[in-house]
Amino acid sequence: CIGCNMCVRDCPSNAIIIKKVGDKKFEAEFDLAKCIYCSQCVYSCIKKALESTKEFELASLDRKKLKVTFGADGI
Repeated sequence: CIGCNMCVRDCPSNAIIIKKVGDKKFEAEFDLAKCIYCSQCVYSCIKKALESTKEFELASLDRKKLKVTFGADGI
């Protein structure tokens, strides 16, 4: 991730937040409770930093557990 925010701009459900965590280092927070799984973020990423998967787990009583953060060093 280079922090261009194209995924944030293209996300129809506003489920992505990009934060700068260091010099040229960013982390992306995905709110799976808001995500509609359209993969628009994957298509708009110019560096191909995102990919779709068929694996998912959405059962949770706590919405905070549905936020996933990917950092510069992985999850």
